[in-house]
Amino acid sequence: MSGLQKLRDQELVARCTTVRDIAQSKTAEPGAVARGVTPARITAVTNAITAYSGLINAPRGKIVNRTALIRELETRTAALVDSLEDLGDLVVQFDGTDAGQLFGTAWNQGRVIVDRGQGPVTPTPTPTPPPVNPTP
Repeated sequence: MSGLQKLRDQELVARCTTVRDIAQSKTAEPGAVARGVTPARITAVTNAITAYSGLINAPRGKIVNRTALIRELETRTAALVDSLEDLGDLVVQFDGTDAGQLFGTAWNQGRVIVDRGQGPVTPTPTPTPPPVNPTP
């Protein structure tokens, strides 16, 4: 395993940036092209460093993004609950007629949360008692 493969993410970026900077300063020297130090290769290394640097922070960015989305969802859910409570207060206005009372009843029944648990439960059979032998 090479020394570069053993480095941690930020150390690897720093080391590669240093190598790139040294190579860039050597491009004007005679024989640099023969040693493989060309502007095209330096650009390729720069692009690789930039791409790798973006990948280092990607998992953290996803966590931050997910956290922000969850907060937004909680905020919107709270706003929705507030709106439903406001509508519930308005339903009382329709109690004057039979249709309004039916609507109010349906509204209240629709707002009931039914907790069905974890699914159907099979009842456990009760054990049968052993037969009792009469004593003679």
